[in-house]
Amino acid sequence: MSAYMLMAKGSTLMVKIDVLQKEDTDGEYKQVGDALIIFVARNNKTKKAYKVPDMSVSPYDDLATTRKSYEIGLTIKDWSREKGQRDMRT
Repeated sequence: MSAYMLMAKGSTLMVKIDVLQKEDTDGEYKQVGDALIIFVARNNKTKKAYKVPDMSVSPYDDLATTRKSYEIGLTIKDWSREKGQRDMRT
């Protein structure tokens, strides 16, 4: 398994998990599944959204990959919000 943060913004954390498997011991890993997990932080006392630190780039990160992951995370967050609003109207 391989997991990485797609986005941390506002009260939302988004983590992508890839499931990898080898055909045989000498073969290369191939992706056989994946999951997207979204966490929403809440204040224990007030039950309102709790702001998490925004995701920032480390000097050890691949800047292009990190930027792309963050953009994907924001796109998914926007889509999810819009879908929730559409679902409430129907």
